[in-house]
Amino acid sequence: MHQPGPNSEPPPLLRPHRELGCSLVHVQAPHDHLISGSTVVLLILLCFVGPYVLPLHSRSGAACWTAHCPRVPGHPLGTDVNGNDVLSRLIHGGQASLTVGIGVNVIGLVVGGSVGAISGYLGGKSDTAIMRVLDVLIAFPHWSS
Repeated sequence: MHQPGPNSEPPPLLRPHRELGCSLVHVQAPHDHLISGSTVVLLILLCFVGPYVLPLHSRSGAACWTAHCPRVPGHPLGTDVNGNDVLSRLIHGGQASLTVGIGVNVIGLVVGGSVGAISGYLGGKSDTAIMRVLDVLIAFPHWSS
């Protein structure tokens, strides 16, 4: 295997960032992250903008008595046994799931950031007390979830 010398080029995935000097290294990875990131952004936009853009209604009136009705005109994913459009139900369910997930993360950020800021600002015994409470919560996983 070729051993790099002091004047050899860095590997293609790691090269120095030219504008900021040689201390920072810019990682060049394949463009797979663009595909996955674009898919996630597209799904999030579809969940929040989709109910206003797509002309699909949750109730089509075209009820069928099988487990899935794939051949209903105007419904790309078909309808369920009650005649509800599957695509609009997926969009509304995704919107609710994303809203809950983002809300829980924001609440965790506010509460955790506040407790951390108070602990860091006061220090001393209050910092130790907060850390012991958090240690107990971490020791019992079903309490912290």
